Amino acid sequence: MAVVSFSGRAVAFYLVAYLLMTLLSFAVLVLVSQGEGDQLENFAGLSQRSPFLAFAMLVAMASLAGVPFTAGFLSKFLVFDAAVSAQHFGLVVVAVITVGAGFYYYFKVVRAIYWDAPPSSADKIIISPLTRFAIIAMIAGTFLLGVYPQPIFDALQ
Repeated sequence: MAVVSFSGRAVAFYLVAYLLMTLLSFAVLVLVSQGEGDQLENFAGLSQRSPFLAFAMLVAMASLAGVPFTAGFLSKFLVFDAAVSAQHFGLVVVAVITVGAGFYYYFKVVRAIYWDAPPSSADKIIISPLTRFAIIAMIAGTFLLGVYPQPIFDALQ
């Protein structure tokens, strides 16, 4: 019975963390796509055009990939732990493979942002103060849930 309860909380925490990570990545995507487009090449050199948005997307991609100290890492760890506790080893193997594949795709975006040269036609991206505040809150939430998930666990009781 405890495994079912724990696994339900683990999945619920994963969904909360995934919502936060996805909102952050889509916020950056929307801002970049307004001026350039939504293809990978439109993120080339974003670190030079908007270091703030580049960092925000780095945090989102790192968390989605499951880098430690992010909400994505802790949520994946909790789900893996619940699956191992329930002896669903086949599920764990598939999950590990998909996490590995995810690393590749998430960090393709990071590579474009930090290592590819920006297009010559690319302009700086203007961010409103309210949007900047919302993105900062999502970045903080991503790290906070990665190291201090207790408020979410308490809410899921």
